[in-house]
Amino acid sequence: MGRAPVVACCCAAAVAVRGGSAGDARVAFEATPMGFAFSAGGGARYAVYDGPTARTALRGAWVAFHGDSSLRGVYLSLLQLVGSVDRYAATAADGASELRVRDWLRGRDPRGPRPRRRGGDLRSDSLRFGWIDAILNGTDGALLAVAAEPHDMHFGADARPAADASDALGRWWNPEAENVRLTFRMLTSAHALRRVAFPPAPPGAPRPSVEVAEVGSWDHARGSPPGPAFEDPLLAYLRAWVAAGGPGRPLVYASMPRPFAAGGGDGTYERGLAAAAGVPFFLNRVAAAADLAALVDVCPCAAVPSYHPPHLQNLWDVQRLLNLVRPDPSRAAPSGAIDLAAPGFAACCCAPPNATRATGDIAHWARVCVPARAHPP
Repeated sequence: MGRAPVVACCCAAAVAVRGGSAGDARVAFEATPMGFAFSAGGGARYAVYDGPTARTALRGAWVAFHGDSSLRGVYLSLLQLVGSVDRYAATAADGASELRVRDWLRGRDPRGPRPRRRGGDLRSDSLRFGWIDAILNGTDGALLAVAAEPHDMHFGADARPAADASDALGRWWNPEAENVRLTFRMLTSAHALRRVAFPPAPPGAPRPSVEVAEVGSWDHARGSPPGPAFEDPLLAYLRAWVAAGGPGRPLVYASMPRPFAAGGGDGTYERGLAAAAGVPFFLNRVAAAADLAALVDVCPCAAVPSYHPPHLQNLWDVQRLLNLVRPDPSRAAPSGAIDLAAPGFAACCCAPPNATRATGDIAHWARVCVPARAHPP
């Protein structure tokens, strides 16, 4: 008889989540003419972060994401929020803006032009990123330096996690300069996490000040059930990650947007994993996806379970992430509204991709979906 899934031994009350329930609250959403309104339960309170307030909150911080393409959508959403992405965007057929990868990579990699590799040509708009490392001006969001590498999908389910290439921007990063560094590293299946090590950092070496991890989409897509084959390597990875993080450094375990366990639409299973590993923060993207389905009239695909949800969810997950790791009690409230930058739902939900881009929801990851700059904090 196999061991029971970890959720059977870890109840929700066991999760010691610092920062209150900001990352795990159930939220009621309602569409407004300019965006959407929210009302949180469970005593959660949220501040709304636009570009300037997000840069202020993260000034001097290095935020590192470790996860699959689902979490990459959240990373790109934070990059759009913090950065002045209009400098690297083009107008799509429906009036929305889309990041042009070749523009925001061009000339900003200190290593010079990158060779073409089997994983994909990053000079195109393929978005097959396995590694992205960006340093942005903490005042105006200008992109100062970026290093990126493709992810080799050739081995399918046995694809390895992307290599850590953080040394490429090492000399560019100085937290005292009050800039913002955002890093993404591709992780794949749970069994491949055994290839990820956490060597001790040299004394005085810069380390990420906030880290976010998410694993599950690759395993779930192959039909892996909850149980030891998935849980054992994931928990070993998370526990090593927590041990390497040191005291006081925010570590966030994010669920994928759709439930891993059948009937787990509230994120109970994922919450149990965070508790079992001792991860201090939990970002419940499962519950967020279920709650955002209330906006189905204006965002039809919000009601369709997906590893790559509409950018509207990535935007909301970023808001909740910032409220977890950089809370601002002076601006937080149990309810509020977020006005979307033009053209609003056209960019953030289910509009067709640009004709120059391949059909599919990969386009949503690059469409610019941010709170309006004029929205009051």
